[in-house]
Amino acid sequence: MSTHNEETGRHLRKIRTDKAFTKEAIFERTHISIATINKIEAGNFDDIPGIYLQDFLKRYCKVLGINAEEILKSLQTNNQKKKTKIPELPESGQRHSPVNIALWIMFPLLLFLMTFQILFLINFFNRETLKIENQGNKVAYITDNGKTTALNGNEDITLKEFGRIRIENPQKQLIVVEYYGRKWEVLFEKFEVQTINGEG
Repeated sequence: MSTHNEETGRHLRKIRTDKAFTKEAIFERTHISIATINKIEAGNFDDIPGIYLQDFLKRYCKVLGINAEEILKSLQTNNQKKKTKIPELPESGQRHSPVNIALWIMFPLLLFLMTFQILFLINFFNRETLKIENQGNKVAYITDNGKTTALNGNEDITLKEFGRIRIENPQKQLIVVEYYGRKWEVLFEKFEVQTINGEG
């Protein structure tokens, strides 16, 4: 352990005690173990894995309200003389934490599930519509609640609110009725479609 490291540790301990921080308070704010805090304040930086040292010092200094960069530069200079180096940590924007990775995986999955659910709901609500298609070339007539509508050849009509529908097909053309995903092909001259609780 170098004298420089001991001086740095004493300096940090003095700032902590001057600001009335206990080691437990530092632990609660930084999640640095008290054993590691003791090593930092004793200047035993060689006992702390190099990959963690820089991060611990940054967190410790932040709580004390001092500039960590000056201390890190000083330690870097001292350690270069000893041919050891404190590894550089990537900037926070460059880190790929497990949370970030999980978000990158979960976001497309959630987007897919939301899209699937929206399409399912659209399809579910569209099933509750009655579609009548005239596949012939002549006009057929649809009467719904006393209102008659002409349905020309090769046209269709979609009804959302209905009960009993009367269809007049004078030319006996192919009329396709679709309700709740089921289709009926009808060639009658006159017929009715009545829906009760989702059943045609």
